[in-house]
Amino acid sequence: MTTKTKKCETMNYKTKEIETALLKKGFKVDRKRHHKYYTFSPHGEKSKIITFTSHGNVEYGGKLLSKMRRQLFLRLRSI
Repeated sequence: MTTKTKKCETMNYKTKEIETALLKKGFKVDRKRHHKYYTFSPHGEKSKIITFTSHGNVEYGGKLLSKMRRQLFLRLRSI
């Protein structure tokens, strides 16, 4: 395990920070049921890049943040 991987596992982000960052990067929000779904929409077109947040989570960190990063095809530095 590298230092960068360890650092990512111990970092926590508030749900609001993640949602704001996704919107700034061009994601569109769709509120369905218990989750908010975020779909990347370059030029108004839907893509297969999608993730979601649950309003029950106050912070994301460790495994959840890592799964979200993979869903969005982001590298560690892109977060």
